[in-house]
Amino acid sequence: MAQSVEAIEARVKELIIEHLGLEPDLAATITLESFFVEDLGADSAGFVMLLAAIDMEYGLEVPMEEAAKMKTGNDAVEYIKTHVGA
Repeated sequence: MAQSVEAIEARVKELIIEHLGLEPDLAATITLESFFVEDLGADSAGFVMLLAAIDMEYGLEVPMEEAAKMKTGNDAVEYIKTHVGA
């Protein structure tokens, strides 16, 4: 059964906070429009960990050329919706 868009968005936000090493108490200030690198300070290792978590969570294997296009949480959500369904 496909997850709702809201459920995907909430889980992606949780994964971003967890795998980019962000403080949970800052969750209210983090949006899916936030850029991983520019706004959230992600380094390459953190981004790879985030992608791995998304892969595991949704049973995906995001190709590197697609991963390179993911700049925000919304980009990740759109990829998940397209490849898993919502």
